[in-house]
Amino acid sequence: ISQIIAIIAILVLTSYEQWGWVGRTLFGFPIGGAPWVAGFSLIAQWVAVILTLLSGAIYLWRNRQLYLEDV
Repeated sequence: ISQIIAIIAILVLTSYEQWGWVGRTLFGFPIGGAPWVAGFSLIAQWVAVILTLLSGAIYLWRNRQLYLEDV
């Protein structure tokens, strides 16, 4: 789910200006000097990366016996 949210945020970030006044009104108002969707997109990307790495580490840890048997 976090990856889907990050992808949608990136797509919105790259296209909201083309949506006219609706896009600029909903996604273009600044927070901290940049459109809020830019900050949200960056946070969503990092959340997706961290959760993906964590998920991979948990998977490898839980199945470590399978990998150790092949060695």
